[in-house]
Amino acid sequence: MIDDVQVRDAGSKGCGVYARRRFAEGEFIFRRRHVKVVSTDELDDVTEWDRMHLCEIGFDHFAVLAAPGCFLNHSCEPNAMRHGVKVFAWKPIEHDEEITIDY
Repeated sequence: MIDDVQVRDAGSKGCGVYARRRFAEGEFIFRRRHVKVVSTDELDDVTEWDRMHLCEIGFDHFAVLAAPGCFLNHSCEPNAMRHGVKVFAWKPIEHDEEITIDY
């Protein structure tokens, strides 16, 4: 797991990703990774957990995201952003603050 973030309970949202230290605006947080790639034809065969953590990577291909990236929650006022597979602080993030992105 990545030392600078922690996955834990986020109340009604399920799990979330939390900062274990302060991040400055623009600072790299972590790289999202996947555990497998499936095609549209294979979607009926994936587990419910896999289905909940899919990310579209092409017209007919999807990645099943690994933790902690699969637990990033949405916010209309996010404190982080994705650029490809990398997650950066959009604004300063305090220790113990949930890290959120705008899907």
